[in-house]
Amino acid sequence: MVAKGNSEALKAYKSESQADTRLELEKALARLRNGQPKRVPPNAKINASTLAKEAGVERSTIYRYHSGILNEVQRITHSAATTRLKEKHSAYAQAEAKTKEYRQML
Repeated sequence: MVAKGNSEALKAYKSESQADTRLELEKALARLRNGQPKRVPPNAKINASTLAKEAGVERSTIYRYHSGILNEVQRITHSAATTRLKEKHSAYAQAEAKTKEYRQML
């Protein structure tokens, strides 16, 4: 049987541990976004795996206890993909315009 004081101490420890982990994850995410990571290559894509490595935690910890951080990672990933897609569309439109121009010249 666990004494009431021990269970409260365990709850407090777990809460403090999760807060410390969240702080480490937030710092790691900031370093990744700034392109200055300490544990992963500077050009690494931002995802749950690289974030976990950079923060020094297990990837499953992010999924189990820190869904808010995971949502932020997904938002960053989505916005980066959207930006790349817009750049590709722009490059394609420019190539089409050049092709049309060259055809008219011929």
